[in-house]
Amino acid sequence: MITITNKEFNNKVDLMLEQYEISKGWPLGRQAKATKRGTLLEDVAELLLTDHPNVEKIETQIYCPEVDDFSLVDLVVHTKTGKKVYIPVARDLWLGTSQMDRLQVQVLKFKAGILEEHNYCYLVGDCFKDFIVEKCNKGARKKPTVQGWVSKLWKNKMLFTFEELYAHINTI
Repeated sequence: MITITNKEFNNKVDLMLEQYEISKGWPLGRQAKATKRGTLLEDVAELLLTDHPNVEKIETQIYCPEVDDFSLVDLVVHTKTGKKVYIPVARDLWLGTSQMDRLQVQVLKFKAGILEEHNYCYLVGDCFKDFIVEKCNKGARKKPTVQGWVSKLWKNKMLFTFEELYAHINTI
């Protein structure tokens, strides 16, 4: 099986972001760059997963109330084994308030048993392995809680880097 590392995945995203910025003729602002990088994470994931040996087809930006009542799911992968894999995509779920709000939604989905009924795999561009082992200040509450949930979602196969997701789709 071909292995595409998370570093290679992110390098493709960064190259496409650079090409997009050049095509615009001026440098993007911080927020515009972050927004475009987010959509490119989805585009590159779709492009690379299209050639996966267990992928039949991929749908993008699909309303799937069985896994999300409010947002579109970025990628819905149909496997050759007849299963669906629901893949929301983001850069991270652990830095900044809005990202942690997304993490809290994922925690609630986990607690509600979404994994028991669906192949729900949140893809993040940034690797979280260094983050989950970072030391916290004595008496800290928020960071250890976030670290614990990121780790738990990862261990329960709900949170993935690209390389891990690519391998996981072979098991579905």
